[in-house]
Amino acid sequence: QEERSGTLTMALSPDNQAAMLSNTTLAFTIPKDIPMITADLLEPITPDGFDAMTIIPEGQSATLTVAFLSSFATNVTVRLSVTQADPPQITLSTTQLVLNPESNQLPAIVHVINDDMPEDLQTIDIVLTSEDESIPVREDASIFIITIPKSYSNTSFCEALNTTINCPAFFTLPDSHAPWRTDETRSIRSGNIGDYQRSCLSFITQQPTRILFDWRVSSQNEFDGIVYIDENNRSARLPRPGERLLIRSANTAANSLTGNTAWTSRKFDYSGDGLLMLEWCYVKDSRIRVGEDAGFLDNLQLILHRPVLEIAPPLSVNKAEGETFTVTVKAINNQGESIRLRDEVHAELRQQGDVFAEDELMPWPIRVSMNQGDSTAAVTITVSDDDIAEPEETGAFKLMVTEGFAVSNADQTFTLTIPANDQPAAIRLRIKVYLEGAL
Repeated sequence: QEERSGTLTMALSPDNQAAMLSNTTLAFTIPKDIPMITADLLEPITPDGFDAMTIIPEGQSATLTVAFLSSFATNVTVRLSVTQADPPQITLSTTQLVLNPESNQLPAIVHVINDDMPEDLQTIDIVLTSEDESIPVREDASIFIITIPKSYSNTSFCEALNTTINCPAFFTLPDSHAPWRTDETRSIRSGNIGDYQRSCLSFITQQPTRILFDWRVSSQNEFDGIVYIDENNRSARLPRPGERLLIRSANTAANSLTGNTAWTSRKFDYSGDGLLMLEWCYVKDSRIRVGEDAGFLDNLQLILHRPVLEIAPPLSVNKAEGETFTVTVKAINNQGESIRLRDEVHAELRQQGDVFAEDELMPWPIRVSMNQGDSTAAVTITVSDDDIAEPEETGAFKLMVTEGFAVSNADQTFTLTIPANDQPAAIRLRIKVYLEGAL
């Protein structure tokens, strides 16, 4: 503990008749508490969410950080070794960490290889050992267990889901009681489960992303059903074992299906940064089996890059008062190729600064709307004609998406120049000459 200071004050009880000394306060200081360490230890710490039973799906990574319990005057080398089959299933960014007083914690990246092969749940040990026998790794913290959840064949699942691009690596977390499988109707379906069990299918995607899919369910109404979950509210949307599901009261209609339904389409947008885990779970409550007692998925699409709206050339125009010009906006993908939008998008051409007054351009604000299926849209702008004398003006504009699943090209600037106009009339001078004297 750090150094602490305080005071003690002496007080007499009311019935005490003794005389009080003038100095009744005593100041004290407790120095910094430096524990006597007889045997130093190393142990891993987990600032990045890594724990002794870390779950890492195929194709994903996690960070293991090793740190001192206390400071040392000399360097200490820690070795990381992996117990795994051949071919290897995980890789380490390093197998040797050299810790020193200035850097008493170092990371090692653990990456799980994605081999696109269906595999059952696996566990792999990472063992930490110290090369200095006088500073060992704490025994009960020397092994980290990596859990690799059950994986699927991407090829068969992607074919069944009609996912031709951006097909994710699917897996099933350990709390799922049965894996999903392909269905004879060229879709995929949940596994066979019993009372108060769940069959879940998960994948991890990069944000921002849009996910579209079709789903249906054949189950007992309200008590069994399929639930769509993202990692931010997984615990809130899944009942604990033995609890009733009550889908319609526990989840919104947008994120769950129960009863016997036809195929319906869903769309979800995620605009954050980083990785996001998404999941479907078919959950059972009662012992009653109705219909196929399963959830079904089809036509999964992942749009990992939002469409980009940008201004088509020219990016600079010179127009006098009373003239018009057209600005064309086009939709492209992240490769710069022209695409058709999947839904409606609205944007504005916004002035950067205040060169032009609102009444100098019509319309104002300058808005562009694109409908589903559009690849381009155009807006015609008129430079207002007035009688006010003005010098040449040049202003800059940027395209900004105001609504819809798209982004604008932030690097683009559109420039408008209006030449000087309505100059004052020329001043005429009449000069009279008077001559004096005789002719």
